[in-house]
Amino acid sequence: AAKIPGARPEDLRPSPIPGVFELVHGASVSYVSADARYILSGDLYEVGDKGEFPNLTEDRRRELRAKLISAVPESEMIVFGPKSAKYTINVFTDVDCPWCRRLHGQMADYNKLGIRVRYLAWPRTAPKSESWVKAQHVWCARDRAEVIGKAIGGWAVAAASCADPVQRHHDLGRQLGV
Repeated sequence: AAKIPGARPEDLRPSPIPGVFELVHGASVSYVSADARYILSGDLYEVGDKGEFPNLTEDRRRELRAKLISAVPESEMIVFGPKSAKYTINVFTDVDCPWCRRLHGQMADYNKLGIRVRYLAWPRTAPKSESWVKAQHVWCARDRAEVIGKAIGGWAVAAASCADPVQRHHDLGRQLGV
């Protein structure tokens, strides 16, 4: 098998192409030759018998994303909608983002359509910035759902501190390519 400096054994597995291995980093997928001299970055398609071309790389990325998201407990998220909703989406949100504000303003409509929304923190600015600190206050609030509504609406939120998940969510977002 290929030996890639810095790659863990669990990051490599055989690809559908003999002599080529799949290399995973977060939700990113590349391919490497068995002698580790060549790395190919791009999508791998399979030519099907009926003229279809399934994207094997995207299928694998989808699997990896789902695994990474499923590792985040809902207790670290802010959830709108019932568990019995027909669909669930995960949204990396920034309380200062105008598009995030727009989505949040339509939350009741999404929930009525059977869509459950799970927020993860994604301040678009650096740690210790105003948006980052607001995200920490939101995730440490006693009633996160109420406080995020206020923060996204532009209202000041009370300072709160805890072992917040903001950095973990941000790191996860980077792994997922947010």
